[in-house]
Amino acid sequence: MSRLIIGSSNVYRNYSAAKFKKYGDYSVIRCTDIDNFDANMASLEDTDKEVIVSVIENFVDKAGRAAESGEVQDLSVELVMTKYLRIIKDTATRLDKSKFVIIEPIQRPNLKWYEDGHDVIRKFVSDGVRKANLNNITSVLAISRASQTFEQDGVHLTGVAGIIFVEGILSQAKDFFGAETLTIDDDEMDFSSHETSDAPIPGGSGAGSSGDLSKKLRCMEQEGNARRANDNLLFARMREELDTMSNKNKEDRVVITGITSSVAPPVDQEARKNWLKTTVESIFKKISNDFTGKILFVNQGRNNGKMIPMVEVRLDSVASAIAIRKAFADRKKAGEDFGRLFLANCVGLATRVRVDILKAIAKRCTEGNDTAFVVAFTSRPMLHIRTTETGGQPRTMTYTFSDSVAKFGGRLQDGDLEEAYRRAGLNFAGQMSQHFVVMNDRNPGFEHRSYSKKRGRDDDQHEADQARGHARGRGYGFKGNWRGNRGKGARFNN
Repeated sequence: MSRLIIGSSNVYRNYSAAKFKKYGDYSVIRCTDIDNFDANMASLEDTDKEVIVSVIENFVDKAGRAAESGEVQDLSVELVMTKYLRIIKDTATRLDKSKFVIIEPIQRPNLKWYEDGHDVIRKFVSDGVRKANLNNITSVLAISRASQTFEQDGVHLTGVAGIIFVEGILSQAKDFFGAETLTIDDDEMDFSSHETSDAPIPGGSGAGSSGDLSKKLRCMEQEGNARRANDNLLFARMREELDTMSNKNKEDRVVITGITSSVAPPVDQEARKNWLKTTVESIFKKISNDFTGKILFVNQGRNNGKMIPMVEVRLDSVASAIAIRKAFADRKKAGEDFGRLFLANCVGLATRVRVDILKAIAKRCTEGNDTAFVVAFTSRPMLHIRTTETGGQPRTMTYTFSDSVAKFGGRLQDGDLEEAYRRAGLNFAGQMSQHFVVMNDRNPGFEHRSYSKKRGRDDDQHEADQARGHARGRGYGFKGNWRGNRGKGARFNN
């Protein structure tokens, strides 16, 4: 079976089988002329079962440039689009066992008349495919207008936008090619004659046979999976927004992990609160002598009654929280050793998991001229992709978590999300996909994995996240004796 992409330079420049392994191999035919397109379509054979077409922009461009402005130009463009759709319909009718995905035209900023009429051109193509009334062709919009960024020539997509474009083409084509093509009549949906039996239903090719029934069930399953995926993405967007609002309300707080002390906390509850506050104040003073922020309260985290080296500190202002975190980051960057002590912003566990997922996506998106990175310590972590085209200025595109998993989630491979699963634990049981889209409850081996490595700061942060993922106990109490940390740490004597 042959799989083809008849595409323009935006496809030819950005597609390679190595980049998109999950979609299988396609042969790419570069086409920029309507007559050449006609010849290529006429040469297709019965063995060409899956065909993607993405070339209309070039035909419209050439037709518009060759004509005068005004009505003559409009007529010339309409004629070439009509011919384009006729060629597709004739070929799809001739090869009724093959499937064709027609990509709707993208923008072309270097032509004002094209940009002004882009919506009309796109609608003409999508309506033409629909009016063909053939069940083996469909049209898809592969990339949103907001994601279409172009090089200086106003014709070719940038590296990042090109990858998004091709990913959109292949992912939507995969859904269409994988769907069963059949016509369901009302008579075929009458199952009243079937009786429950332990014996298998006899097979056959006629209406009402188990073969037809299995096809219908597969279609229903595919529709259900597509709807579930869309629902999960919708839920993930809503949860991301809600978590962002919650995180913004806690921007005046700092989470400290890896605290050690040579002094055990007092038994009395009130004295214990003051002891915690004094310990944190000494940490802040050692980090920055000029720090003038005031501590309003200190809250000790718990995890199933087990003490963990984490405290949540509320300061008098957002500026104070940012200042102490910045001072800590500057000294760490300068090479100062604080052991396992670490200061972070105060966000929910779901946000920490999103950061792990975004970091995994960033690794997969960093290649060639594209550099991806994550700004993690904010109320709403974002993925940034910076691309530098030859001779051009660097451009940076920013994506929310939901947009990132929707556009680039398909690049993740087995093992990329191990840290995300480890951090999430069982806190999102039954709701993994609704929170994170690319994670699910059926992924084995992450819930309670045993690690033999020496305990480090990541373990402190992990336990802190787990504690903050559950409801806290009342007060600031400890259970058992103060254990501190038995390894290397930043010690503060009171």
